[in-house]
Amino acid sequence: MTHEITGISVFSRHPDVRYRVIDGEGVLIRYDTGEILGLNEVGTRLFVLIDAETPAREVIERLADEFDVDGKELEPDILAFFEELLSAGLIVREPMKASHTDRFFEH
Repeated sequence: MTHEITGISVFSRHPDVRYRVIDGEGVLIRYDTGEILGLNEVGTRLFVLIDAETPAREVIERLADEFDVDGKELEPDILAFFEELLSAGLIVREPMKASHTDRFFEH
């Protein structure tokens, strides 16, 4: 299933998913299935930044700054990763709030 994910999309972690960061890499545990998943450093940082408030665009900008890469080059990969996380049921899309669009269009 493909979801339309844009820079103003906002996500939260699924309530059945717990995570820990160990040596810079994330370990996700899905309580409903008992599945354990690992994330690399960038994936872990993205998962930590998902907070039900921050639009995807801001997450991408933070990652670009933190990992010293061009945000335009990073954006397609990160939006695709959001898609993977959403399709896997590890994150959920939050309803759009006026503050999300305001933050996006301020730039």
